[in-house]
Amino acid sequence: MFGGPDSALIDGFPATMNGCAHQRFFIRWRALGGHQVTAMLVSMPDLIPMADPVSGTSGWFASHGCAQPSWSWPDSEILVDVQVSWQVWVPVA
Repeated sequence: MFGGPDSALIDGFPATMNGCAHQRFFIRWRALGGHQVTAMLVSMPDLIPMADPVSGTSGWFASHGCAQPSWSWPDSEILVDVQVSWQVWVPVA
């Protein structure tokens, strides 16, 4: 993740604008190197914040299928790596 005004997103994250109630996400994340970053959930595809941002070195999100995680880092001089894992629940019946 590069610092600056834009948030970092996950390419290919399975959030969708239609059928939001048809899936749930659980996302775990941590910033490597102990850097404190700002994390939040944003809507797809327009990237409107869907919850208050939080700051920290690690955390988790639980959300419906319309939101995806994003991270920001104000210092444009430092590259920060954020490790992310997620689970998707989709009803079968």
